[in-house]
Amino acid sequence: MIANLTAHLMEVTQAFNDRATQIGLPVRLDETQTIEHLKNGLDLQHYVNFWKHTQGVMRVAYIRTAVDCIYRLWKNDRIYGHVSAAWESSRMTSSLALQWAGPALYLLTGKKILPLLLMNNSSKARQRAELELFHFFQYYGKLALRRTIEPDSQNRHLDLVFDTYPSLNSYRSQVLPSTENSFAIPGLDQIDDPLHVSDSVRRKLLHLYKQTIGKGYHPLLVIRQGDEQKKRPAIGNNTTPAILRIFSWIGAEFGPQNEDFRVIGFSPPALADKDLLHIWQVKQVRDITSPQPTGKT
Repeated sequence: MIANLTAHLMEVTQAFNDRATQIGLPVRLDETQTIEHLKNGLDLQHYVNFWKHTQGVMRVAYIRTAVDCIYRLWKNDRIYGHVSAAWESSRMTSSLALQWAGPALYLLTGKKILPLLLMNNSSKARQRAELELFHFFQYYGKLALRRTIEPDSQNRHLDLVFDTYPSLNSYRSQVLPSTENSFAIPGLDQIDDPLHVSDSVRRKLLHLYKQTIGKGYHPLLVIRQGDEQKKRPAIGNNTTPAILRIFSWIGAEFGPQNEDFRVIGFSPPALADKDLLHIWQVKQVRDITSPQPTGKT
């Protein structure tokens, strides 16, 4: 089991680092200490479910997608990004990997990015997302992140504990308010068309924004189209893709010139070039080569 876990963690870090090197993102994952702990019999309790299912398990294509998004969040001043992902599993897993945007961008810019999943309010959907996130942090939370360039002088003052060992876990425990933040994330159920947004959803979203900004955090809203249970028909001749209508509504609520937040939408590949004038785009590559974790060894 330890040999297979080691191989998987090395595959994850290599996928992240190869793509980061290729596109010029000056952040690398480092699995050295995590693997050393495993070889010494430490932290094995975090992996007891690894062989039972694929919840929270990363694959190469999904990591590459997340690295592409992190690079664009770092380099691009556009507020909105779109990931063209036709498969539900790729939308789910790639959005988990965007948790790495927090510590990676904190290392490079000093900004405290807070990735938040905007989804429907059904208990089943939320339980599934929480379970996916829980396993993701269990499996990959201790992987270290290293920058390959020196930060700007104004960004040198990072949290001392995080800077000693930068990882997802130390970012969540030291830089963010807590591992289970108290921000009330609104439901996506009624945001598929701006004309049907309820006042309660609007109030929750604005409260979320004020809470995060007021504490010095920059919200990164991650939207997986397809999570909505309520599908509303287009009104009149309005054939604008739903994800763009959501972008438009959030921009109207937060302010069109506001640069304190970012939004990334995952949806089937339905956007045309004319839709992408103010949106950066990442295309999800389907992973057919990396095997799923299998049973006992």
